[in-house]
Amino acid sequence: MLNLTPTLSDVIQLIGICVSSLISLVAVILSLITIRQNAKSIEDSTRPYIVIYNDLVNGANTPIQFLIIRNFGQTAATIKKLEITPQIPVQYSDELFGHFKNQTIAPGQSYSTAFKLKDPSITLTASVTYTCGKKTYSESYSISQKAISDNVHAKVKVEDSIHAQQIIAGCFQDYLRSRL
Repeated sequence: MLNLTPTLSDVIQLIGICVSSLISLVAVILSLITIRQNAKSIEDSTRPYIVIYNDLVNGANTPIQFLIIRNFGQTAATIKKLEITPQIPVQYSDELFGHFKNQTIAPGQSYSTAFKLKDPSITLTASVTYTCGKKTYSESYSISQKAISDNVHAKVKVEDSIHAQQIIAGCFQDYLRSRL
């Protein structure tokens, strides 16, 4: 006759199998979570980052304001939608960056255009939607005209042509050094 009553050894083995299975299941779940987090981290470090901002160049006696679109990321991006409000008409287009749909921006590449607002209290809102592969990203920026007017620029009075050359050479060296 067959004895189907479990012995203490059978119960211990059964508990051991259940605990081992549970630990294995937890390990698989933790591995999957780690793989997903690593993939997200890699995506974040290699994705494009399209930023829209303004800057000021002090040429001669007149500061010139520029609106700039730059890809600070590590991969190219294709602009799907770009809106700047309020709309600012420019010389060759109905609005700033009005023809940017489907424009690709490489890593480190930027586009800029000079502009001037009649009312410096206006804050621009720039929204951009762009793609990289199958991923779509959207960003929105608030661009204050007053904030950039707080930048103070010193001007050097040029004494003669040799002094002008020294100023230009010094500025160029500083520029090159800043790009290192």
